[in-house]
Amino acid sequence: MYFKMDVFALGVLFHQYFVGFLPGIDWQQYGYTGEAVHFGQVAVVSDRMPEDLRQLLSRMLAEDPQQRPEACEIFAFLRGMTALAEEIEDLPEAELQPEPEIVEQPAPEPEPVLTPPVWGDAPGRHAWGNLGDL
Repeated sequence: MYFKMDVFALGVLFHQYFVGFLPGIDWQQYGYTGEAVHFGQVAVVSDRMPEDLRQLLSRMLAEDPQQRPEACEIFAFLRGMTALAEEIEDLPEAELQPEPEIVEQPAPEPEPVLTPPVWGDAPGRHAWGNLGDL
């Protein structure tokens, strides 16, 4: 089972590497690709890649681990990457799609830090006790 999870993660990395962004999911609802697929959403593979690579990545990103390819199939595909790289570089600009817009959420305000009140002049003596004793 762990190998099939690694195949999924590798599929996400391959997608990022080949087109510069993650597979498409509903980023408003899910925080990461694995979460979306776990809850039944299909990770959309970019059409900026040749069809055989798109098919491989779609299988690597399948929800059912049993539908994901074995290592030997992935390695065999990688051996043909030289020709594939040339094909990707030769795509006309008209066939390339822009990256999806990333919607950034503002970070939540940090919690205030509690500063203990100081009692007396002795270092480390606070209303909460001697912090050196902790």
